[in-house]
Amino acid sequence: MSSALETPELLTWDQRSDNEILADLQTYKPVDGTSERNIWSFWDKGLTAYGSPNHYSKYFSDPECFFPAALLQKTMKGTHVGPHAADLIRLPLLYLYGGVWLDVGFLLFRDLDDLCWCALADPFNPVELAGFKMTISQALAMFWNGLIGARKGSLVIKYWHDIFLNVWNNRTSCDGINSHPLLRHLPRYEVPSSTGLPPAFVYKNFVDYLAQMFCLERLQHLRDLNRDWDGLRFFESRVLLFECVSEVYWAQHITHLDGRKQFNMLSCVRAETEPEFLEAEKFIQEILSTSSTMKLSHGLVTEQGEYLARIWDEPENEDADCRPGTFAAYLRWASVYFQQMKKLTPVQLPVYADAIITGNFLQILGESHPIAELHSMIFGHLLLVNGIQYFPHELECPSIVYLDLWPVAPSLAIVNDPDLCAQAIQRIEFSTKSLAEQVHSSSGTNIKHHTFLRSRFAPAFRHQNVVRNIPIVIEEASIFTETLRTQAGSLGGQLGNVFSLEDKVSEFVFDTLANFTVYVYPIFILNIQVAHNSRSGLRLNEQTNGHSALRLAIYRQTANLLPRNLFTLKRRMNPMYYLGIWKNNQAIARILVPIIRSRSHGASNMSIGMLNHHDKRTVLDIVAKTWLSHNQTKSEEEKDAFVDSMLQNVKIFMLAGHDTTTAAICYAFELLAYHPGEPEKLRAEHGSVFGKDRENLGDIIQNSPEKLNNLPFTLAVIKECLRLLL
Repeated sequence: MSSALETPELLTWDQRSDNEILADLQTYKPVDGTSERNIWSFWDKGLTAYGSPNHYSKYFSDPECFFPAALLQKTMKGTHVGPHAADLIRLPLLYLYGGVWLDVGFLLFRDLDDLCWCALADPFNPVELAGFKMTISQALAMFWNGLIGARKGSLVIKYWHDIFLNVWNNRTSCDGINSHPLLRHLPRYEVPSSTGLPPAFVYKNFVDYLAQMFCLERLQHLRDLNRDWDGLRFFESRVLLFECVSEVYWAQHITHLDGRKQFNMLSCVRAETEPEFLEAEKFIQEILSTSSTMKLSHGLVTEQGEYLARIWDEPENEDADCRPGTFAAYLRWASVYFQQMKKLTPVQLPVYADAIITGNFLQILGESHPIAELHSMIFGHLLLVNGIQYFPHELECPSIVYLDLWPVAPSLAIVNDPDLCAQAIQRIEFSTKSLAEQVHSSSGTNIKHHTFLRSRFAPAFRHQNVVRNIPIVIEEASIFTETLRTQAGSLGGQLGNVFSLEDKVSEFVFDTLANFTVYVYPIFILNIQVAHNSRSGLRLNEQTNGHSALRLAIYRQTANLLPRNLFTLKRRMNPMYYLGIWKNNQAIARILVPIIRSRSHGASNMSIGMLNHHDKRTVLDIVAKTWLSHNQTKSEEEKDAFVDSMLQNVKIFMLAGHDTTTAAICYAFELLAYHPGEPEKLRAEHGSVFGKDRENLGDIIQNSPEKLNNLPFTLAVIKECLRLLL
């Protein structure tokens, strides 16, 4: 055996039998208030589980202060209820009583005093927290929570549990913890694979499973001036860490996490000479000469990979972990008779600059912030938080975003939280002079032109005209729904390929807007290169034929809308840039100008009644009718001005209108997917109003459009989606 191992004296051995030890574990023993030498573990299935005489509740006089409702009411659910219940229990026990928390499944080859407790109990040693550093990669590592040594009343344990308790608030499972505001600022702790293949689990599930460890990562990278807490300084001087891979998971490391291989070697009978037995002996010797402990974990549940503890849990392997003569029994024997004496080298956790924040570690979550005495007129309470520069590293839009645009433009502080907006706007008197100079009022220089355009376009969006054009929406929506059915695959059958919902929605919306905005008369169809239907408006057929020439030209022109600053100067000085703008304008004009010109230059040969001969009134129809009634004798120059004005507004309708509507529809789909009960309510309401005949739904709406007013829940869903989006 390696020289790193030493046989302890006989007096240090536990002389009790297995039955005596099991009986002792099932006997209630109150905590000795004069000592912190406690060892804590948790079983969610064994040792009579919830009926245990040592049930965790017996050690808490006020459990409501330490645990979420899900644990107290036994409503926790999910694949890993047991491990997460243990997570919620371990920190309060250490805070109230001190000691060492050990996950069940540990084999110890080193005394806990030697491992950590002597350092924790030393009055001249500042160490308050001890454990293992779980190295993920050369740049990433975390404090592992499988073994935690801590002194009674340690603030790091209290703050750690406060964050973890806040993360679990109003939850019954760990699902979604990865996106919690308290954890979003942390970097991505991507686990590398020893085989070079991607990990056999989804990253967000990994974060959910190890949520408690990520909560400590937040605490480490936090400065809270109100509590005099500096996480970086604390972890540098008051935390004792040893490498987890070599001291805990060496068996997993040298077998590349292959639980089946570990099982086969530990199941081998000793004293054989075959190569596989020699390999197993080398495996055990390497563990004992390298590690202070060995953890038998069940691991994150995935469809791939096998874990030794799970294999041993299988009924056919009931005694495989202690079968006489096997290396498994030898390993257990070694945990009693051998003492690891190799010198341990403390290590430090890395610091991630992008994750450091300053502020109150719970109030940053979004609780109401007090108004600072030193309140900035421009930045509100941001000087109080003193962490604004780190907010851009959030994975989702944070409450406050600081945009340092100097020297290109003035810097901005964008507030995206109702409470903070109230502080910045409602409670503080701001100077408005500088902003007023940038804004035109309704009585400003453009009021005449604005009034003219509004009087021409507003009638097109009146309720009566929108209802009249419902068939347009139904026609395009029918194509859209059929497209979704085709892409999604058959119900109960094979799913279709992954596709971009945004692309399909944008095609549907663009077709609808074109149909609603521009009506194409049969006498003009020879002048345009688009599909049409004499009973409807401009048919681009984006949904069936792909992008039309009109949409491509508008998209390309949008890319040419460059801000006038130094970053775009090189492109704006290129003659090809202006040639591209001219070509796009020509492409748009070739399609739209003949249609618009027919309303102005051909107006003298067309009566207003001709504009009303069809049952659908497009935007262009309404404007043309108004223009005809007031401008029968206008000059050619004025008619050309009308054409140019209409061209610009039609482009705006079709670009800006389609973009915002597409975003709103996609967002509605996403919200409904996150709330699976709401679509059922929508279907029930639609069934009660329109009946169960979905094949003829379009005809029902077209014949009885008033039924659309009898959908209060649908209207509420639409309004809520728009409220959250806008």
